[in-house]
Parts: sequence; structure tokens; C-alpha cells
Amino acid sequence: GLQRSLLDGGLVDELQSEITERRRTWNIFNTLVSFLL
Repeated sequence: GLQRSLLDGGLVDELQSEITERRRTWNIFNTLVSFLL
């Protein structure tokens, strides 16, 4: 039903923001490492 799809959409948004955050952290980490090396 509607409630179910709303729940799924919320989960997807949560996942996407989590992935974006990790990617950003990973990019910063890689930049630091390559800078130090």
C-alpha cells in the first residue's frame, strides 16, 4: 500500500545519503593519502 511505498522511499533516501557520505569521506581519505605519498 501507500504506507509501504513511503517506507521504501525513505529507506532508499537513507541509503543514498549514507552512500554519498561514505563516498565523500573516501575521496577525502584518498586525497590525503596521495598527498602524503
